[in-house]
Amino acid sequence: MLIWIKGALSPQEIRDHILDEGSDFKKKIIAWLEGAHSGDFFNGNKEDMWSAVDKMSDTKGYIDPTLRMPKQPPPSCVGTHDNCPKCEDIQLWDKSFQSEVDDLVVHSNVHDCEKYKKKDGSYNRKKTYTGCKDNKFKKCRARFPRKLYNTTEVDIETGALNVKKQEA
Repeated sequence: MLIWIKGALSPQEIRDHILDEGSDFKKKIIAWLEGAHSGDFFNGNKEDMWSAVDKMSDTKGYIDPTLRMPKQPPPSCVGTHDNCPKCEDIQLWDKSFQSEVDDLVVHSNVHDCEKYKKKDGSYNRKKTYTGCKDNKFKKCRARFPRKLYNTTEVDIETGALNVKKQEA
């Protein structure tokens, strides 16, 4: 079921605005989407994040982020000031937050088609499920690898937005 707000643009009007090259609406919706969604890590690429998470997980006191609640942000500060303790706390929390999100993504949101494969390329016969390619087509159910985009772009034929994504 689709609920639409009275007086709002219809899906067709939204599509028309997105397909219009000079549209201010298109620029604003792309900026909003890129601000609200990211298909990448905060602090590097996948290899860098795996390496950083491996190092972190070896440190004493490390707790897997999937097993705990995240740290709360510190109280906000009105404006930005030089040498403001509240502003510095917020900046430190933001760095910690980005690192924590990257750690969480590595632990719970990175797909690996070869997860259940042995080193010799075979599968364990005792397992009934051998991974995402366990189907008659032998293709990944999660549709990986996905196409990468350096910038958010519009598919002119369909009107679909392909959001910027630089990691598979």
